Amino acid sequence: MKVKHTIIIFALGFGMDFIGAILKIMHVYGGSFLLIAALVFKVIGGLLFFYKLITSPKLKAFMNS
Repeated sequence: MKVKHTIIIFALGFGMDFIGAILKIMHVYGGSFLLIAALVFKVIGGLLFFYKLITSPKLKAFMNS
């Protein structure tokens, strides 16, 4: 998995969070589920990015790419 994939997963989490918050404000059924799914996406994306960062042999080159 590339770094851009982890960032995409993290960004999807933020997008789902935004839509879930709007649905929750409008009292639409499913808003809570979408907020929980967004939280899961953000946690998975963050953990994958952290793992990728830790296992990279060239940390400086990794951060510049």
